[in-house]
Amino acid sequence: MELKKIIKQFKRETGYELIEKDCKPYYGGSLYLRGTGITSLPDGLTVGCSLDLSGTGITSLPDGLTVGCSLYLSGTGITSHNVNTKLSIDAIRKIRNATDSPKFWEWNGRHYMKVDDMFTILEAHKGNVYHVRKIGSTERLYVITDGENHFAHGSTLKEAKADLIYKISDRDASSYKGMSLDDTLSFEEAIAAYRTITGSCAAGTRDYVENRLPKPHKISYTIREIILLTKGEYRSDVFAKFFTDK
Repeated sequence: MELKKIIKQFKRETGYELIEKDCKPYYGGSLYLRGTGITSLPDGLTVGCSLDLSGTGITSLPDGLTVGCSLYLSGTGITSHNVNTKLSIDAIRKIRNATDSPKFWEWNGRHYMKVDDMFTILEAHKGNVYHVRKIGSTERLYVITDGENHFAHGSTLKEAKADLIYKISDRDASSYKGMSLDDTLSFEEAIAAYRTITGSCAAGTRDYVENRLPKPHKISYTIREIILLTKGEYRSDVFAKFFTDK
């Protein structure tokens, strides 16, 4: 079956829309397929963050499957797998840029915007801030951008700005090379540095910050503190090695 048909079938079965990149199916975020009834995945699929197959009818994983973060298989009967989890930072950046780019269009005198996998009616726009309403809902949201293809949304402007922190991680890792263990980064910069160096996804980083990082959160952290606080987390060894291998 040709890839375009596979992508259409996948969307019909799951509600998620894959993209075609280098003649292979891609999804830049997390795929939560629990309870969708799906029984197979397309060969060569790359998932930028987590893949949750719990409780589905999938009995085997496809050839060339790549998962950037966590893979959940409980209730599937799959007991062994060979999955590539080593997405390069450049690959993650390319996938994220392709999927995060918003789409704008006008129809019947109304302006629409698709961003963060949401179809919305664009009600107001000033500078880098958009005020939108979900189609088929009364829920109103703020969408904010840094002007460099990073977009985030929230129920309030403050919430949207906070979410943007988790998506800004496209800096070249070499910009951190000259830092010592005693150099400091602000809370926001620390999040960006960890994601840039390790390739961690937004969802995984947010989960750590909100549920395991000791509170209250500090205004700034030394590199040494970040290494200690993230020990045992996703690719924490990569982060530590980046600063200790001199």
